[in-house]
Amino acid sequence: MLQWLTRLGTEHPVRAIALGTAVALVYSFALTFLGALAFTGWNRDLGLGETLVLGATIPLLVAPPMLAGVLRLLRRLDRLSDALRIAAETDPLTSVHNRRGFFERAGDDEFAGHAVYMVDLDDFKRLNDTFGHDLGDRVLQEVAEWLTVAIGEGALVGRLGGDEFACVTRHLDTSIGDRRHHFDMQGVTYSISIGATIVGSTETVSEALMRADSALYRVKTAPAPEHSR
Repeated sequence: MLQWLTRLGTEHPVRAIALGTAVALVYSFALTFLGALAFTGWNRDLGLGETLVLGATIPLLVAPPMLAGVLRLLRRLDRLSDALRIAAETDPLTSVHNRRGFFERAGDDEFAGHAVYMVDLDDFKRLNDTFGHDLGDRVLQEVAEWLTVAIGEGALVGRLGGDEFACVTRHLDTSIGDRRHHFDMQGVTYSISIGATIVGSTETVSEALMRADSALYRVKTAPAPEHSR
């Protein structure tokens, strides 16, 4: 039982605590009842009804505060679990999903027909080397914010690493995909290239992103179009 609870606790800690509490209460009642029976063996004046009352008294007194404490603990664990999950799946710099969070959400079969975008900052290393990492960080934040707004509500936006982002949304927007977008931050101009495609009926998001990455390469190697924002 202990090994099973331990294994359950590593996967579902809230369930393990609730089940462990229930088991503890049952054992508490059983042991107290057996103790009361043993006591009646020494005190023949107590009848069966009085024995049952005595056997139930201690668990009934102990259970309410114990359950209240467990419920408070469970609520705190739920909040902590949610906070840890969000932190583990969120890029701390840009506040969009990190690579893990993005692919965990994009790893099912519900995205057939959706649009996927691969996004890359052009010459980001030169930008960092010339103007410093502080400005580079602000550029990444601005790009993440722009993608979140431009792709639309309900879209999945993630920073896959470095200066690379990916997005999944229900409909393809040709004003965003397969083109270069130019920005200006405090007099510093930079651009991002975006490749786009549609997830096939038998395709995963990861497979579609490979085709979007090919489209991104074509955008990056093509002559720069007229500036857009």
